[in-house]
Amino acid sequence: MLDRVMGLLDRYEFSSREERRIQDAIAEILVVNEIPFKREVVLSPGNRPDFMVEGVALEVKVGGSIAEVLRQMQRYASEPAVKAVLLVTTRTQHMRARVGQLAGKPVGVFLVPGGLA
Repeated sequence: MLDRVMGLLDRYEFSSREERRIQDAIAEILVVNEIPFKREVVLSPGNRPDFMVEGVALEVKVGGSIAEVLRQMQRYASEPAVKAVLLVTTRTQHMRARVGQLAGKPVGVFLVPGGLA
C-alpha cells in the first residue's frame, strides 16, 4: 500500500504548500481513487498521524527539523496497527528521512513538488 499511495500522489499536482491544504488534497486523492482512509487516528497518547491508509501512517509536514520528524515517524512505526510510515513533506531536508525502515517497518518520503529547502 505504501508504494501505491506514493504512486498516486506522484500523479497529482499540489497547488498549495500549506499543511492543511495538502492534507485536504490528499483526502480528495484518496476519495477519488476509492482508497479507504481515516484522518487523525489516535494510535496511542501523543501518536495521531494525519491519515491511516490501510495500515500506512501518513504524516504531512511543512516544518520541523529532521530529528523531530524522525522521532515522530519512529513513534508511529512502533505502533502495532502501523504497517508502514509515509512522510509527505514540502522540505527537501526531510528527504533524509528516507531511512528504509523504522521499527522493522517500511518508510517512504514523498516530496511535494516545489518544496522548500
